[in-house]
Amino acid sequence: MRIFSLALLTNLLLLGCTNQPNVSDKSAHNHNQITVATAQHQLNVGMTASEVASILGAPTIISSDDHNQEIWIYDKTTTERTSSRGTTWLFALLAGSNQKQETETSSQKTLTIIVHFDQNKTIDDIAYHSTSF
Repeated sequence: MRIFSLALLTNLLLLGCTNQPNVSDKSAHNHNQITVATAQHQLNVGMTASEVASILGAPTIISSDDHNQEIWIYDKTTTERTSSRGTTWLFALLAGSNQKQETETSSQKTLTIIVHFDQNKTIDDIAYHSTSF
């Protein structure tokens, strides 16, 4: 019985040394999953404004150029945070201190898609820019 109790206590002490699993928090300003691939493969010169809206949703900004032609701008930002926390309980019991380890990383991605329309409300030009930091 004593050996079983000692083995159980040892297992509990060692389990206290494990880290909690990573927690990931992904958030975007819009629920649409707009990507560079969407801009490259689904948008084509000559498409109508309603086709663009069905693919990308409502634009962030609607403007016009020097020739009074409509421009739609889609600006999306995604932030990803990952954190890992753990406590080394073996050291807490043996040394009388509670050493906590915490790691957090954060990354942000931005995507801007600019769609130029002609007088017939069809795509004249498409530009996009993506950053990651």
